[in-house]
Parts: sequence; C-alpha cells; structure tokens
Amino acid sequence: MKRIESLDIFRGICAILVMFFHIRVSGTITELSISRNAFIFVDFFFILSGFVIAMKYTNSSNTFKEYITSRFFRIYPLFFILMTISILTEILKYIAHKKLGIEFGATPFTGGSSPEFIPYYYTLTQAWFSWVKSDGFLYPSWSISIEFYMYIILWILISGKFYKSSSFAFLLFSISISLYQHGASYPNDIIRGMTGIPLGALAFYFRDKIKALPYMELPMIIICYFAVSQDYSYKYFCVAASFLITIVVFSHDAGVISKIIINRLLKYIGKLSYSIYLTHALVLYAFVLLSILIGKALGVNFSHYEGSSRVIDFGNIFINNTFIISAIIVTIITSHITNKYIEVPFMKIAKRNSLNILTK
Repeated sequence: MKRIESLDIFRGICAILVMFFHIRVSGTITELSISRNAFIFVDFFFILSGFVIAMKYTNSSNTFKEYITSRFFRIYPLFFILMTISILTEILKYIAHKKLGIEFGATPFTGGSSPEFIPYYYTLTQAWFSWVKSDGFLYPSWSISIEFYMYIILWILISGKFYKSSSFAFLLFSISISLYQHGASYPNDIIRGMTGIPLGALAFYFRDKIKALPYMELPMIIICYFAVSQDYSYKYFCVAASFLITIVVFSHDAGVISKIIINRLLKYIGKLSYSIYLTHALVLYAFVLLSILIGKALGVNFSHYEGSSRVIDFGNIFINNTFIISAIIVTIITSHITNKYIEVPFMKIAKRNSLNILTK
C-alpha cells in the first residue's frame, strides 16, 4: 500500500506543535491553548504508528527479525547520537557551572539528568521504570522508549490469525487499567502507549470497512482542535477517539483539506517529523541558552517563571516572534541534516540487512 501523504504531513505538524509545548515565549503561538496542551499530540504519534505498522506488516511475509531490525535502524541511530550530544551538553553545563559560575537553570547532572539514569536511556527503558525520571536527557525520547518495546507486542498482535480480536482484547485490557488507575484524569505514559498503538492497529482494520468520507476532513480538524485545547473529564479518551477517526478519515487522501495540505513544503516537514521531534529539544536548549547569555551581557533578564515554566520575553512582540520563528527554522534545517546523514543511511542499512536475511 502506498504512503498516505496527509498522515505523513500531520506527523510533521504535530512534531512542531510538541516543540511549541516545550518552550514558552510571551505573545507568540507558544502561548495559545493548543500549544500549552500539545503534549497530547504524542498520543497522535502512538495511534498513527499502530496504524502505519499494521498497514505495512499485516499479512506481510516479513519475519520478526526483519521487522525488528527495520524498526531498530529506523529509530535508534538518531536517538543514540542525539542522546550522546545531550550528555556532552550536560558536561559543558557542569564545566560552566563549576569553573565560571554560570548557571543555566537546573544544576547539571541532577533530577532527570542524573548519571544513574544514563543506562536506562541508552537501552530505551527510561519510560518503563517508575524510579527513572524520563524528563532529563533528550526528554522527548520517553515516547520512543515506549514505542520501541510496544513494537514487539504489536508484532504479536498483528502477525497472528486473530489479529483483530487480539488487538481489541489488548486494547480493552489497557483501557481497563487506565480507568482503574486514573479514572477521568490523564493516564500515565505507559498506558498511553499501550492504548494508542493497538488502537491505531484497529483503525487500519476499520479503514478498509469504511468508505472515504472526504466531507468529514474539516469537521474532524475542528473537533481535534477543541478536544486538545480544552480541559474536561475523560479527556484522554475523547482525544484518542478524535485522533482515531481523523486518521481513518484522512487515510483516503480524498478531501479538500488533504488536497490543500499535500504540498512540497509540508510533505518535506512530514518526512523530517522524527528528526524534528528529537532534535527540537537540543535546538530549544541552545536558543534558551542564547537568550540567557545575551541577557547576562546586557544586564537584563529576558525570562521569568510562571509556576515551573520559564517564559522568555524580550519586551518586544516582534523580537519574541522572530525568536520562535528562528527556532523553528533552525530545527527544520537541523532535521534536514540529521535526516540526510543519519536517518536515511541507517534505513538503507536496515533494508540491505533485510535483503541479506531473505537470500540466506
């Protein structure tokens, strides 16, 4: 089955929205309600991953070894390199703190960036243990931790004869745990992955049972906007349902909205989505660091705290928006580089390995 371009594009857009969630700049798009709730778009990634993998591997002749090799080379090389850079950055922060007396927020190698957590990060298990704080080194990677090991469970679900019933049973199990542990509140990260990924696999099944509904594209965009940006009870389940329906509706690439968004720029941003999702943390750190250094040089504090959130404010709405636009541009440029020189070469290695397995 050919790639579904509109869903690739949504993946890229959601990655940028998650980026907005991770920084606050006064008077910019980062302060909109949808940006302050954009952590929820990780659930879109979970559901879409389940959908795409089910689409690619259901009734496939691929072995488990081919499958997991492909998944490993797709996500781990970029993660490994960026994780290493993240640790090196923490070392530089430590040197600046000890030798120069310069502080950049939290003390280096404390909290989620404690050295004891490093092995968990490199084995992508940081999100699976309650005692590990997964908000430190390369903090967006918590979802990659969950997704990678859910790939194994998903293979078991989609490779058997009872794919639909087993996926549904696993989904009911995950939802039951979520309701039991969290009720109307948002579930923990593991439950989000355990629910979202099999939900996406079921979405693929229903996609073939439902004809194209092009007139539903705009209504679903509006529904998703309000589902994400508002606060209410049982929000996770409403958001997950809206994402599920949106993925099924747009999977046909048949409506006006699909035709509008399928353009060269957005298709490329969609291609870079994984790089955008991981690299934006380091880019944002560099931009926040830059604002601190400029402030120190000028004797001005360009940020303040609202609760635990740092809010950057240069005192000028134009400069504030230029700052966030520049961060987006640098993230996309960085992602272009990491995609071209890390993601694509390692995906080619995975493809060659799969061919070698087939010819043995």
